[in-house]
Amino acid sequence: MKEELKSEYRRWMRKQKWSPATIRHAMTFLDYLEKKGLDWENITLDSAEDFLLSQEEKGIKHQTLNGWIKQINRWFKFRGITPLIKYYPHEDTRRKIYIPDEKVKEILELKWGDIIDTRRNRAILYVLFSTGIRVSELVSLNIEDINFQLGFLTVQRGKGGKKRTVPLPSSTLKVLREYLKVRQETDPHALFTSSQGRMWDTTVRRIVKEAGERVGVPWLHPHAARHWRARKLLKEGVGINVVAEIMGHSDIKTTLIYLRPSEIEMEEDMRVKDTFFEKEVKV
Repeated sequence: MKEELKSEYRRWMRKQKWSPATIRHAMTFLDYLEKKGLDWENITLDSAEDFLLSQEEKGIKHQTLNGWIKQINRWFKFRGITPLIKYYPHEDTRRKIYIPDEKVKEILELKWGDIIDTRRNRAILYVLFSTGIRVSELVSLNIEDINFQLGFLTVQRGKGGKKRTVPLPSSTLKVLREYLKVRQETDPHALFTSSQGRMWDTTVRRIVKEAGERVGVPWLHPHAARHWRARKLLKEGVGINVVAEIMGHSDIKTTLIYLRPSEIEMEEDMRVKDTFFEKEVKV
């Protein structure tokens, strides 16, 4: 019965036009829930809420639990269970999204254990920061999705199943060429591979987190790179419609979110430009 349910769930997600990486993550999460003690086959609203409460009491952070709720609600929608579980309130994470340019440079210059890991991880970081693509889109990339001659990559199935092309800077193309010389051929198509085959998004997240920890940004995650790129393009004068297209936003209002200043930017800007209270008033 469980395997039949899994097959139905997989087909349902495909009809929603979700990316292969999203589907893989959702299927893996079912097994993860089972290991944690939740019977996803016979799940109810009450049993799910009891499970989340028990995990909260064990010290699991709300941010992590919200990720679990997202997956549980996705399963609820598939099974026709209502109402959905409410998310824990989000803290203002603008401070944790802001990355100074000098930190990004440090991240891109990092070296790893050997030449294979260094070139692969560096290529991953260059693609994330220079294109702003989602981590699910990155792990779904195939070698043929990179057009070295014209200088762009193609996201075959972005959010909502949409296809788009994203320009690649010459520096990123150079790093990708160097990476392909040492790429592990454990998957005939995947751009980014490990010794086990196509790389998983969890591995990419781990690489990004480690990179952040090594340069003093321990909270770093792939979506922060997406924020950095969108904000960088907007601040450098790239049209908002162009940025929306690059980011794969169907609604320009989503792109406008990236124009919202971070707490650190507000503090720095005020210190420089608030000449009255910061410079003229003497206490």
